[in-house]
Amino acid sequence: MKKIYIFAGIIFFLVLIIITGVFIFDLHDFAENLGKQTEDIGTSEETKFIGTWETTFFENDDRFIGYNGNLKFSSDGSGTIGGIPCMWFIMDSKLIIDLIEENIGRIYDYTFSDDFNKLTLSDSNGTLVFSKFLD
Repeated sequence: MKKIYIFAGIIFFLVLIIITGVFIFDLHDFAENLGKQTEDIGTSEETKFIGTWETTFFENDDRFIGYNGNLKFSSDGSGTIGGIPCMWFIMDSKLIIDLIEENIGRIYDYTFSDDFNKLTLSDSNGTLVFSKFLD
């Protein structure tokens, strides 16, 4: 009788180890795939910004006195605002722009038109609308 309990215990632990191992591998695969999906989403979101954007609102906006109405975003995270170098990235669904020479950072909410040819940037100071410059 004692042998049956030992045998049943061994079988129980083997089954438990197999089930736990399968669960751990599935969890690892899930996390890995989730990471890939997140990377894809981030990449596709950032590619919407890449290119040159124009606006005329800079003329009347005190925040941008002295800048022309162009934004340029490059795929490496660099860019220019009115010819002034900047770095940019997306974090928590916000556009972060750091004017390097001016040591000024801006955080914007953003939306795109359905055809991705208009970009609207908003912060507590107001809203700016840009049109994509098509080469």
